[in-house]
Amino acid sequence: MRAQDVFRKDVQAAQRVMDERWGTDGRSVTLINNPRTLLEAPAATVTNLRETLNEIGQTIDVEQDVVMVYLASHGSRQHVLEVTLPPLELAPLTAPALRGLLDDAEHQVADRRRVGLLFGRFHRAPSRTTTRSC
Repeated sequence: MRAQDVFRKDVQAAQRVMDERWGTDGRSVTLINNPRTLLEAPAATVTNLRETLNEIGQTIDVEQDVVMVYLASHGSRQHVLEVTLPPLELAPLTAPALRGLLDDAEHQVADRRRVGLLFGRFHRAPSRTTTRSC
């Protein structure tokens, strides 16, 4: 649960910053996988991300608006973000899949009008430190 809380807080903090600095209040959405927010925010699944991007694609002005996507989850060196919400078994999100979702969104949100920030934490074994004398 602690990791889910960290990611929830990260996403909510990113939304607050964007709402305050760029006036996106009322025009931003969060998808969060956390038992504490199940009644407040849609679950962050690949399906919900696809539907959200399609809805955004239908409503934006492709010449003026910028779409900002911020993702926070456990990740891997293979550029895969975990998507978890026990007891559900959810598909992970890969970089090519995210690109495909953005490309397939209504009005194909133009490359020059989208910004993606990925925040993936991954666990690795502690590395061995070698000391050399010169």
